[in-house]
Amino acid sequence: MIEMGIKNRFEQGFTLLEVLMAVTIAGIILSGVFIFVNMGLTDWRRTTLEGEWKQQWRVFDKIFRRDLHNVFISPLDQENMFEGDYQSLQWKVLTEDGVQKVRYFFDPDLNLVIKEYSLVGVGIGNHEIHFFADQIMEGVNFSYYDGKSDYWTDDWSYQERDYLPTVVKMTLKDLNEEPLLLIMDIPVGIIYQN
Repeated sequence: MIEMGIKNRFEQGFTLLEVLMAVTIAGIILSGVFIFVNMGLTDWRRTTLEGEWKQQWRVFDKIFRRDLHNVFISPLDQENMFEGDYQSLQWKVLTEDGVQKVRYFFDPDLNLVIKEYSLVGVGIGNHEIHFFADQIMEGVNFSYYDGKSDYWTDDWSYQERDYLPTVVKMTLKDLNEEPLLLIMDIPVGIIYQN
C-alpha cells in the first residue's frame, strides 16, 4: 500500500504538494519581478515628465524674461503700450527685426500659456508660441509692483500711469505641482531714488 504524498518509484508525474510548491515559488518570483519592473517604469515616467516640465519652464522663463527686459517705451512713439490685467499682459518689445507687439495669456480651452507676437507696422498677422502643452494647467495670474506707490496691483496701464511697473510677478498654477512664481524686474521701470 502506498501512502499519500509519497511517490512510488514506478509512478511518473508530480504530486499535488510539489505542484503547489512550484506554483507558489513561481508566483513569488514573478511578483517580485513585476514589482521591480513597475517601480522602475514609474520612476522613469516621473523623472521624464518632471524633466520635460522643468525644461519647458526654463524655456518659458528665458523667453519671458528676455521680452520683459527688452520692453520698448519711447517719447517718440505715440502708441507706447504696457497693458496688463491678472490674466494677460501685452507690451512692445525691441528685437533684431524691429518693434514687436507681444501678448502673454492663458487659454483655458486649449490649456496653454500662449505668446502672441507680431511686428509693429508690418501687415503680417500674429504668430503664436505655445507653452506647457503637456501640463494640466489651472491658470496664470499676473501682478504688477508699483514702485512709486509701493504696492502690488492686478492691473496696469501705461496710458493711465505714464510709467512702467518696477516688477512683474507671474503665478503659474499647475494642478499637479505647487504654484510656480516668476518674479522679474523691468530695468526701464525701476525708479532710482537719491
